[in-house]
Amino acid sequence: MQDQIIVIGEWDDPASRTLKLQNFVADGVSFIPLFSDEAAFERQVKGSGFEDDGLSIDCNLLLSVLHGDELLILNPGDPDPVRMTKADLADSLDRGFGVSAR
Repeated sequence: MQDQIIVIGEWDDPASRTLKLQNFVADGVSFIPLFSDEAAFERQVKGSGFEDDGLSIDCNLLLSVLHGDELLILNPGDPDPVRMTKADLADSLDRGFGVSAR
């Protein structure tokens, strides 16, 4: 099971415990992009200006900072991106599927 995921974000400062996640809006809907691994991140953000903003974080840490009403899109640049909620991500981890594109 994969317990790390790539997000676009930044820490307030190196000693901070505050993580800022980048969200995007497409078709009037706000979402947080997630990437299953570094290769997927690099491929999908190439030329976007976010190439240096990928952070690998523990999936459980991500779950702890989400409110529950966010739309998450796993590998949004792939032909078949996976739309999910916090509950979907937690369920996927509980079942041992990790955060790979299905």
